[in-house]
Amino acid sequence: MPDGSQHIDWMVAPDSGGTQPLISFRVAEPLDRLSAGGEALAERIADHRPAYLALEGPIGRGRGRVTRIGHGAVVAARRLGENQQNAGWELEICWESGAGASGGCGIGQLLRLRPSKSSLWTVFCVSINRTSGSQ
Repeated sequence: MPDGSQHIDWMVAPDSGGTQPLISFRVAEPLDRLSAGGEALAERIADHRPAYLALEGPIGRGRGRVTRIGHGAVVAARRLGENQQNAGWELEICWESGAGASGGCGIGQLLRLRPSKSSLWTVFCVSINRTSGSQ
């Protein structure tokens, strides 16, 4: 940020083509570092433009810069609960090994996201599977 501060935005594309606005959360630590049984708070923030999936570097107009610290793919998603207002999600994520890596699933993680209050969500790591090589 221009003032020297930093934050982590976790963005999820709701479509496989990455053309729709990104569902976005602000988190204190990268979620791929959560251990099985661990949890974190995520603040639901405004959706981001799909361009952020590939953006790295200055944002423009003095608003700071983007540094990608990790990426992966949602390989399965399941809605939890029937009430649209309070429904959560279960996401199976394949995190690639390190920022800029491609072609391999370094960490397979099952996360449950549940709305907590206001714009806060709880992210719970159900399980984790560290792999080597590609899947």
